[in-house]
Amino acid sequence: MLLQSTYSNDQGGTLENFHQLFKDMRIVLGTGLKVFFQYELRFANRLQGQLLIGHRCLLINEMRWQS
Repeated sequence: MLLQSTYSNDQGGTLENFHQLFKDMRIVLGTGLKVFFQYELRFANRLQGQLLIGHRCLLINEMRWQS
């Protein structure tokens, strides 16, 4: 009976450690994904800004040609 209680306590500790490891991994992965999406949003905003500038230049050129 003493062996069983010791063994079951070890199993509980192992499961707790695994649960903590999973929590830590989730925090690290969550932070990594947050940084990745922030980078992607900045890239998309820059691209959108360049497209808007290019579109305005095209409109100005078209207005010049029509005059």
